Amino acid sequence: MNTSAKTKLAEFTVDANWAGDMMSGGGQLNAPDLNSPISVPTKLGGPGNATNPEELLAAASSSCALITAVAILQFHGVPAMPVSCRTTTEFEQTPNGPKAVSVTHNIELDSVPDQIGLEKLAQMVEGGCMVSQAMRGNVETKAQVKIRETV
Repeated sequence: MNTSAKTKLAEFTVDANWAGDMMSGGGQLNAPDLNSPISVPTKLGGPGNATNPEELLAAASSSCALITAVAILQFHGVPAMPVSCRTTTEFEQTPNGPKAVSVTHNIELDSVPDQIGLEKLAQMVEGGCMVSQAMRGNVETKAQVKIRETV
């Protein structure tokens, strides 16, 4: 009996269409919960009038890190609280085009229980986020967690 068999959890489909040339044309992404125009960003010579793959990669990674942090806190019995994540994704130019080289998540929250701690929570987010797992070995990914400053 194979105890390591994997069970499909879910499947998500996105339809994408493009019209025109790469630098002045544009496209559209359509999914059940995401409908967005797409274009080449101005930083890469495009019109920059819509979201783009680079921004979507940062958004996917940021939302994954954020939801992972919330799930970890919930698993440890921490009452729900506001949690925020600012993600910076750096790209460099290669002969094959732009390449993501690093992703840094800066997560802020009101408190972290002693049994977890800031550093351990950051490590758990890095290891638990499925987008980080998918990029592992290709893109340096790190999470930093800090307590939100109160005014």
